[in-house]
Amino acid sequence: MPLLAECTSLTKFKLVPENVLIPTHLDQSIPDDLRLDLNFLRISAGKAFRTMITVVRQRKNRYRALCPTEDKLRQSRHIATINRLRRWREDYDPCDPTLAPSQKIPHEIIYLHVSRSCYEEWERSYTNLLAAFINGPYQQYHLSAAEFELAILAARNRERISPVDYHELMVFYRTFMGEMSIWEEVIPRLGLPSYGEIVDELFEAVIERVENSERLFEAFQKAKYSGETAGRNTQGDTSTEDTSGEAIRGCGWDNL
Repeated sequence: MPLLAECTSLTKFKLVPENVLIPTHLDQSIPDDLRLDLNFLRISAGKAFRTMITVVRQRKNRYRALCPTEDKLRQSRHIATINRLRRWREDYDPCDPTLAPSQKIPHEIIYLHVSRSCYEEWERSYTNLLAAFINGPYQQYHLSAAEFELAILAARNRERISPVDYHELMVFYRTFMGEMSIWEEVIPRLGLPSYGEIVDELFEAVIERVENSERLFEAFQKAKYSGETAGRNTQGDTSTEDTSGEAIRGCGWDNL
């Protein structure tokens, strides 16, 4: 996956009407209870999708979540740097016959402030949000799908629908579920990187996109391992971790 990539295409996801709207003749011929079950499945799928979009948008904030929010100027500089790193490829023209590489970002304007405790606090909040989605709307959607399929089979076994209607309804059900699988494919990628992993991701992006970025290697290494054992004393008792974090600047390294 490209560095700092997001699942933004999901926010533009459009359903194919033919794959989610039951044919009129079939809708008119199936029993009322099957029609109600189908409508409930549609409602459950829609709720699951909308909730997932909320999760996707929240996940996009993971790089911002590295920076404490108390100092607004510091936070705005951190966010500006993240945005610069993300936009870097926008100026690259693959049709340029010279294939000239994009001009790298001046290292003097790079400012990243990272805090392990700040990120891990946000990580816990996001993990709870993701779990609520998986165990709530997403689970309900799949229960509705399973119940609808069972209802179709029961209607066939009780001869409440004709063999032709049964076949067409099963084809529609599978087509509908296939359309839903397009957005479901992103769910396994909704987990978060650890603090160390996300610092590594930022470092890779900086190496690729910022001029003279090698000089920041030690700063990123310090940020990655800083606080690895913070929060515990030798007896294992929990204590308060310093949340001030570390600042990574293009001109070097500073503690704020």
